[in-house]
Amino acid sequence: MHTSKMKAIQIYQYGGPDTLQFEQEVHKPQPAAGEVLVRIQYAGAIPLDWKIRNGWLQDVFVKELPYTPGTAMSGIVETVSEGVDTFQPGDRVFGNVKGSYAEYGMAPTTDLVCICQTT
Repeated sequence: MHTSKMKAIQIYQYGGPDTLQFEQEVHKPQPAAGEVLVRIQYAGAIPLDWKIRNGWLQDVFVKELPYTPGTAMSGIVETVSEGVDTFQPGDRVFGNVKGSYAEYGMAPTTDLVCICQTT
């Protein structure tokens, strides 16, 4: 069943870990030209994530609240947009997406690496 909603962690105000809120009905992102939509299987938590969440880097990383934090992840390509020929649905990838603390995230192809299996 195709749905335009997903589960995600959202931040409505800057602060500590208590500002992270689990939401069941967040809009699924739609990739623009040159981007792919990834079904996230594993999300990483890196120092940059909590520095942004705390509001320490508001001048560098401008976020419209609420936002879904996170960048580092691995997952499976769900959808490719116009102009994408380096990935196809079903490819296993790792890299950076916008909002990895969610079921889905989007990224330009230059931010992803295909996890290739060798025989």
